[in-house]
Amino acid sequence: MTKHSLGMLIAASICATSAQAEFSCGGPLTETQVRGFEVLFKPAYSPALTKMGATVADGNFSKKLTAAQLKSLTVDKPIVAATATLGEAEAKFLKKALNDNAQSSVPGWFSTVIGAFVPQAWVGITADVMIQLINGKGDAGRLSLANIAGTVGPGGNVSVVERVGKDKNGVQKFIWAYSHTANLNGKPTTALLYACAADIVPVP
Repeated sequence: MTKHSLGMLIAASICATSAQAEFSCGGPLTETQVRGFEVLFKPAYSPALTKMGATVADGNFSKKLTAAQLKSLTVDKPIVAATATLGEAEAKFLKKALNDNAQSSVPGWFSTVIGAFVPQAWVGITADVMIQLINGKGDAGRLSLANIAGTVGPGGNVSVVERVGKDKNGVQKFIWAYSHTANLNGKPTTALLYACAADIVPVP
């Protein structure tokens, strides 16, 4: 279920450099659906990756971070970078995107509120595991996108979280993940829809 999504990154800042960089993503959403998810936020969310060099390829995008930004993001608990309450138009888009992938499933976690929620399982998680988590289970099990689509409506919540964490080789990565929270079977439940990690390029 792991995918690379270039389209959502092309709108990021462009800067030529000889440095090597790479990113990876996991989740059932298509490139177009991820880009549509990002504009559910006001202003639209972007991971703001930088294209490295002239070629548009998976290995040519990275996250530039100052020392201060790196310090603020190097935390165990992911930081909520963007959150939004769905209106009618936003809910319609998300419901269609999920129904278009109705046969897929993602992990879910019970929440305490219909709002931005960071499950305990995401705290301190490595970059590799965060991406692989899309294939695992939360405390609410695995949720079909068809069932999640049935919960989507005005008043539901979408969120993006960010943090800096290491990968299996001990290399620091910029991590970001997209989620949706709504009542499922009478309980607030957060579904992880997409997760990504990118190399970090320190800047002054």
